[in-house]
Amino acid sequence: MLNRITWIDKLEKRFGKFCIKNLMYYITILTAFVYVLSIIDGSRIITKLYLIPQLVTQGEIWRLISFIIVPPSTGFIWMVFAIYLYYVIGSGLERAWGSFKFNVYYFLGMLVTIIVSFLTKMPAGAWYLNSSLFLAFAMVYPDVEFLLFFILPVKVKYLGYLNGILIAWEFVTASSMGERLLVIAPVISFLIFFGPYIFSKGKRNVKSKSRKRRHASHLKVVRPRHICSVCGITDEDDPKMEFRYCSKCKDHRCYCINHIRNHEHIE
Repeated sequence: MLNRITWIDKLEKRFGKFCIKNLMYYITILTAFVYVLSIIDGSRIITKLYLIPQLVTQGEIWRLISFIIVPPSTGFIWMVFAIYLYYVIGSGLERAWGSFKFNVYYFLGMLVTIIVSFLTKMPAGAWYLNSSLFLAFAMVYPDVEFLLFFILPVKVKYLGYLNGILIAWEFVTASSMGERLLVIAPVISFLIFFGPYIFSKGKRNVKSKSRKRRHASHLKVVRPRHICSVCGITDEDDPKMEFRYCSKCKDHRCYCINHIRNHEHIE
């Protein structure tokens, strides 16, 4: 899907050596570490990590990066599951794309989130950024199965649809335009990477359906030449059946050989 994005290939030739390999491994390790610290200090450390533009301008510049390691939840079980899922998704994308392309995807989502956060003065975490990772994973590995609730096997593409619906719901129910922009900000990287593919695929589907409709409109409806007026058998049902027309019936009705002499004449 990304073979057509030549500008990324050009960037990789020049800056590929600067990419961070196993990026999601380091992010998930740091996220888990922050969660452990939050248990110790009562979550005060988490408030120091969110991207808050007003505080960044006051000198807390680490927030430009630290917001990506804010734990997804305070619940232990959900936090462990989410971090593991982020690692699986991130490492899977890195295997499929290579380290540099994955770096570009992730940091592009970060950059757009930072820009939108400063423009809207809205605080930001990593939730929507990681959601965009799941959308990408569903595009790259649509038929991989996850065990939903550790029991029900579900293909990733269907979970991707669900994730997209949740993002759309967050967008619609957001209380302000600033929140709406933050919801869709990380999705920009998804659209840059997959937008051309989705558009071209949709265009091909429309053309294919159009061709099928034109083909169907040119098909001739083949009707049987002979239909018995009594039993309804046709020459298609039994090609060897003989048919005759009765001169005593109105409109010279057709009958099979079994009923040509055994029927009531229609006047």
